[in-house]
Amino acid sequence: MSTQKIDDKLRNEIERLERSGGPAQRLPVIIEHGVSGGPPREGDRKALEEQVRTAQQPLLKRLADMGISDVQQMTLANAVSAELSPAQIREIAAEPAVKRVIWNIAERVTL
Repeated sequence: MSTQKIDDKLRNEIERLERSGGPAQRLPVIIEHGVSGGPPREGDRKALEEQVRTAQQPLLKRLADMGISDVQQMTLANAVSAELSPAQIREIAAEPAVKRVIWNIAERVTL
């Protein structure tokens, strides 16, 4: 089930927003890509970045088709960041190439 790909904190926030009945708010998320395109040559960072960028193209196209234009690629993490509505989060989580969707929010840590 694709909702299993949605991080628990993000899923809880989506549920809270939907219970409030407010307008569809966009949430900052990181979409971890599950396809790397195979192993690059050892020690070749530039080749790795190119390989990941190429592998992410279908995901980027899918986001563009959903009307998401402000997307940042994170090649070393094999992920992209964007702001999506709850419905869009569920839709992108259903994509086979998506490994996980997490809430991109700063955590406050106190000791």
